[in-house]
Amino acid sequence: MRLKPEILINNNLHNNNRFINPYPGLRPFRIEESNLFFGREEQSKEVVNRLLNFNFCAVTGSSGSGKSSLINCGVIPFFKNIIRKNNKECKIISTKPGNNPIDNLVRNLIGINGNTELSDEKTTQYNDILNILLSGKNGLVESIKYLKTYVNEYFLIIFDQFEELFRYKRRQKDIITYNISDTYVKLITEALNNKNFPLYVIISLRSEYIGECSQFNNLTELINQSNYLVPQMTKENFKRVIIGPLSVAGVTIEETLVNHLLEEIGDKPYQLPLLQHALMRTWNHWITEGEDKRPIGIKDYEAIGKMEKAISDHANEAFDELSERGKELCSKVFKVITEKGIDNIGIRRPTKLLQIAEIINANINDVIEVVDTFRKPGRSFLTPSYDIKLTEDSIIDISHESLMRIWDKLQVWVEEEAISVQTYLRLSEAAELYQLGKTGILRPPELFMAISWRDTQKPNIEWAKRYNPALERTLVYIEVSEYEYKAEENNKIKLQKVALQRTRLFAIILGLAVVVSLAFTIFAIMQSIEAKNQQIEADRQRRLGEEQRKIAEQQKEEAEKQKLLAIQNAIDLQKQKQIADIQKYIALKNEEEAKKQKELAKYESQEAIKQRLIADSIARIAMMQQKIAEQASAQALRLRMLSIAQSMAIKSLQINDDLNLKALLAYQAYSFNKDYDGNVFNADIFNGLLFSLKAFKPIDFNKFKAHSDNVISARFLNDNKSFITAGNDGLIIKCKIADENKNCIILYKNSFPYRKMQISPDGKTIACLQTNNFIQIFDISKGVSFPKELQNPSEIVNDIVFIDNKLLLSASSDKSILLWNINNLTYEKITDLNSNPKVIAYSYHNNKVAAACDDGALIVINLNNKTVDTLIYNDKEYKIMSIAYNKKGTFLAGGDMAGYIHIWYCLSSKKEKSLQFKAHNSRVSYISFSHDDEMLASSSYEGNIKLWNTNDFNLQPYTINEHNSWVFGVDFSADDN
Repeated sequence: MRLKPEILINNNLHNNNRFINPYPGLRPFRIEESNLFFGREEQSKEVVNRLLNFNFCAVTGSSGSGKSSLINCGVIPFFKNIIRKNNKECKIISTKPGNNPIDNLVRNLIGINGNTELSDEKTTQYNDILNILLSGKNGLVESIKYLKTYVNEYFLIIFDQFEELFRYKRRQKDIITYNISDTYVKLITEALNNKNFPLYVIISLRSEYIGECSQFNNLTELINQSNYLVPQMTKENFKRVIIGPLSVAGVTIEETLVNHLLEEIGDKPYQLPLLQHALMRTWNHWITEGEDKRPIGIKDYEAIGKMEKAISDHANEAFDELSERGKELCSKVFKVITEKGIDNIGIRRPTKLLQIAEIINANINDVIEVVDTFRKPGRSFLTPSYDIKLTEDSIIDISHESLMRIWDKLQVWVEEEAISVQTYLRLSEAAELYQLGKTGILRPPELFMAISWRDTQKPNIEWAKRYNPALERTLVYIEVSEYEYKAEENNKIKLQKVALQRTRLFAIILGLAVVVSLAFTIFAIMQSIEAKNQQIEADRQRRLGEEQRKIAEQQKEEAEKQKLLAIQNAIDLQKQKQIADIQKYIALKNEEEAKKQKELAKYESQEAIKQRLIADSIARIAMMQQKIAEQASAQALRLRMLSIAQSMAIKSLQINDDLNLKALLAYQAYSFNKDYDGNVFNADIFNGLLFSLKAFKPIDFNKFKAHSDNVISARFLNDNKSFITAGNDGLIIKCKIADENKNCIILYKNSFPYRKMQISPDGKTIACLQTNNFIQIFDISKGVSFPKELQNPSEIVNDIVFIDNKLLLSASSDKSILLWNINNLTYEKITDLNSNPKVIAYSYHNNKVAAACDDGALIVINLNNKTVDTLIYNDKEYKIMSIAYNKKGTFLAGGDMAGYIHIWYCLSSKKEKSLQFKAHNSRVSYISFSHDDEMLASSSYEGNIKLWNTNDFNLQPYTINEHNSWVFGVDFSADDN
């Protein structure tokens, strides 16, 4: 069968007598391909209905859910048909924030895509639109009016991949970037506030970034009003995705292949882009076989590696086409345009072509060759599409995030780049500390790892600018450390050589001395023996002469013989003595030689011990490296499981038709997060648990309806089972947490409204402020009776706080701080201030009270000497409205009118704030620390409560949005649960 002529496009494959592939692969469907788009018809109508009702719709969903295709081929055609039925024209403008949100918006408004060089006419138009956009809050509406060509023209602006705005903001981290992001959002929200202008807006956003929108209040309201979460496709939807485009093309497919594909998809997420790519590859193989008369069959599908391997095999096929130099550049290019996000998930990082070439230190034509290989027709792994000529300003990006999840090589490259970045950031931090004199040079094994990183990665300044521009300082730090290490090692070698030479010389001299000594000894012995022999011969001759003497002289001769014999004996004795002395001398020499040999052996033994210690050190280093590797592996597993936990929690929020599955996913996400030491304040984990619980409970399961007017204070009792509230209706009420009927007991009814309530440390006494100058004291240990009343000398009491079970501090409108004894109803004045104290807080740790005053000052008063100790804050414009000490007395927290929380470190002698951060969008009404000081709770007039981790205030807080109006206060139970 042949494709129908109407689906062929101008740049088709007529020359090769091939059909046009009806499947887009990884890229989204284009608007002109709407006749090939199937499986999302009902969802398209739902989005358009919301768009028509609210002029706005946020299309959210996970990566790979098909948001862009749904908008391009589902929403836009349906919306256009409705507008044209009303005899109106509709102009579609699509834009992405990218790396320059305002610039991209202006270019797309004037009809310029990408970074194409502007003509003189377009440059003038560009400047005009840019000035109009930034001239005021209605900049977007005025810009569109400037471009409007028809009287009855409607405008639909699509802000695709809106999460790029948050990535751009997080990556730049400066006030200019924040202002640009804020301006970008305000252009959208203010344009939609103009109800008389025919403007409709769609934003597409990955669901994991939905929480980022809360920093823009007006945008949050729009999303809450009109948001469409793209659901996972059913098997019937997937079947239409498979068969629909083929029916348009007039091509059939085997039923067994359809069923096989549906079984492979199952209930697994992220399968839509994998399916589209596998179908595109299967079609190409079917065309290549030249058997276009037969249906597409399972052998075509198996030939492309099936769904799980199709993308990876296809990408590797493109990679294998490159030269060795091209393969090297390929890995570097993909490392530049991808990165690991804060949640350890791969994300895009679109980058200009010229910047890529500078970062990887390559010729731009070589880079273009690599990029073109991966964006050829039928591949489209990279954008822009192949029909757009690349220039230096072209933005290179991957076509879909699924490529990072599926392609085996890219997974390795992303991980390698993440490790390289972490190594560089760690070394740059160490280099900075070394420059400040706060740390020393690198030592093994850290030095060896740093040298390996430097020699392997060969970083340049363009790459380093993305993370920390101080590359030269870091490289000098490594070089200095390497030089010092080599100098130390060379010095050790020189010392060892000198010692060895000295030992060898000593041994040679000693050996020569021994040889000479032995030679002299042997010579002396031989001379002695020769002398003895000659003397014996002389005696024999003498005796023969004596025998011939006359018999007369025999007696005389005998006497002479005896005399000679005696002399000879003496001589012999003397010779024996000389021989003994010589032997003794030889023995002494041998003993000295033995001692020298023993010393030499001892030296050699010590050298052997040193070598063994060096070998042991090397072994320990190897074991340390193994331990580091094992720890890294364990950390990788931990991060992967925490990522799975967060994904499961988010998935549980999306499930509404199976409550058991919803609860199971939420609980398993909580278990993984707990087992793998995740952040206990993870908002997604707690939202999963909360909304799963709410799904099984009545809508008001955690609400106590007790007052007829505002509840101004609520305090837990020490039993962890009940709490007490006071309200503007003059009621004091006690509620039991476990009461399923939510029944409450009225403890006391007053004729005046209550403004504040505090409870004593033992939980037996409460103190309440009225609208007059009286403070009511109730004993609740045995039920509430008629209260004691403390009459303040001033007209109004602004705040009260217990010091212990019988002493109470009050802040008065006459600028005084009073200390009350609630047993005998007396008071003493602590001090007079320069301004009216509005709120006070007491530190049990150091017996000090902090007071936030009406003139914007925040002071600390020492109760030991009743004097003002410190002025730690003074700002009339942003007054502190709520304060609290933590239980250990180490921190003082304050919330101001603009929604900022300030943290002061109480043990420091400095007056500066330890920390300041934006917590709410309106006044911080109350602040409270948990009893274990691990959490800080803040409430606001914007109607929410946030829980902060006091160990790291940079972590995302858990937000409770269960209130419909102002929140006046918040309290922790005694067990902090």
